[in-house]
Amino acid sequence: KHGLTTREQKAALLGICGGECWWIPKEGGHIYSSPDRLLNTFQSTFRGNRALAEKYTNWKGSKADFFKFIYAPENNGKRLGHTDPNDGAKFYDRGMIQLTGKSNYERYSALCGKDLVNNPNLLVDDITTSAEVAVLFLKDRVKRTTPPSAHPGYFEAAARAVNGVFEIEKKRRLYEYFYGTAAPETFQYHVKDAGAEAPSSYSGRMGQQIQGGRIPVDGHGVVMGFCDPNGKYPLKPGIYQQDSNPLARGFGAS
Repeated sequence: KHGLTTREQKAALLGICGGECWWIPKEGGHIYSSPDRLLNTFQSTFRGNRALAEKYTNWKGSKADFFKFIYAPENNGKRLGHTDPNDGAKFYDRGMIQLTGKSNYERYSALCGKDLVNNPNLLVDDITTSAEVAVLFLKDRVKRTTPPSAHPGYFEAAARAVNGVFEIEKKRRLYEYFYGTAAPETFQYHVKDAGAEAPSSYSGRMGQQIQGGRIPVDGHGVVMGFCDPNGKYPLKPGIYQQDSNPLARGFGAS
């Protein structure tokens, strides 16, 4: 519908949305277990003020009050188009790509034809709207100098445009799974201003060992058959076993 038709574009979209929310639209979380995470994630809000970050660690108040502070016009909200003190409580992270900020809600309302400004929860409650906004975001934000057929360059540009290094390794594995071919071994996703918790770069191929499992690829790096992108399944005890319930096969509980 919107022109994301190449294999690279489709695989990038699927991989990024999977890494953000496993393809189920959601709201952004507001419980952070350490002040360091808050200091790194919202640098322009806390500005190194650890005491303030500790106040908002394991926040016991409402989600609205948390984001009202985090995305206040004098904090992170300024770059998001927030002018009213309550904008942060309304235009926080939602959807398949965690759309954030009043200016983004206004822009993608116009592009998708839905009133996200007055109905921001459409990004969570209506999966079609959430998916369409994700498509429009990639079409709108990926640099025009990045060819839509570039592998893995298009994915790199799209991932950076959506949410930088957040879950980048998972997104990368999912992208390669849907694309069907691993990126070159020399490829590295370089991270700019990532914060203390993020790696300086990520490199790897889907054929490598991942969480105890191995992604099956042929001699050309093409994924063969079904495989779990996280490398967890199939579990070893279940290999070569029937999938019918043991009780139905005459085995008692042990």
